[in-house]
Amino acid sequence: MANGKGGMQWLLDVLKTLLPSIVLAMIGYYLNDTVNHALHARELQLEAVKAMELLAPAIANAASLWGDTVTRPLSAIPSESKIPDSTMFFQKSSKSSA
Repeated sequence: MANGKGGMQWLLDVLKTLLPSIVLAMIGYYLNDTVNHALHARELQLEAVKAMELLAPAIANAASLWGDTVTRPLSAIPSESKIPDSTMFFQKSSKSSA
């Protein structure tokens, strides 16, 4: 019996030593994953903002060409309203950006 308790005591000592390290490793992994996920989300937001910054002048140019039809939903635009040809918009924007 004493031999069995000695073996069990050794196992308990090893577990007491390793358990805090294992728990700390699990917490570190969880925190690392959380931080990486948040960082990736911020990078996606930054990319979206950069894309919007590039589109803002084009939207402003379209608004000046088409009036308030750009800012209203399509259902609110009367069917008889004349919307300029899109090639005119792209020709004008390419001249202004050059």
